[in-house]
Amino acid sequence: MNFTLGQWGATVAVDILIKALLITALGVFVTFGMVPIFEFVFAAIILSAFHFVCLFLACIFVVSFEMVGLVSAPALTFALMLIGGNLLFFECIAAVLGSQPPGSSGLPSGLFLTATNLVPVLSVTLYGCAKRRQAPR
Repeated sequence: MNFTLGQWGATVAVDILIKALLITALGVFVTFGMVPIFEFVFAAIILSAFHFVCLFLACIFVVSFEMVGLVSAPALTFALMLIGGNLLFFECIAAVLGSQPPGSSGLPSGLFLTATNLVPVLSVTLYGCAKRRQAPR
């Protein structure tokens, strides 16, 4: 993922904002406002940081394939990093949330949180592609 420092910053900011809004709204709705909002925002920041750790691990994994020569196209590299990072995030979240009460499944929560991961990365990518096309040549 060949993002500039500004693009990474925008991705992190949008990811934290989306997660904070959704998790806080859902948390306040479920707890009827009995829990402080800060706790939900803090959980969103932790989940966002974990998402970027998963992307970093997927990046290392895909770069190892690039070094061997199995992957060479930049679009394929980007897609593999995004898919690999989100799969790792989904599996970890589903495993943790699915182990809470017996018989519960963490799949819906894991899918919901994984969907929130795709929005910031893809929006910054699309913005970068649009900006690159508008640049004078």
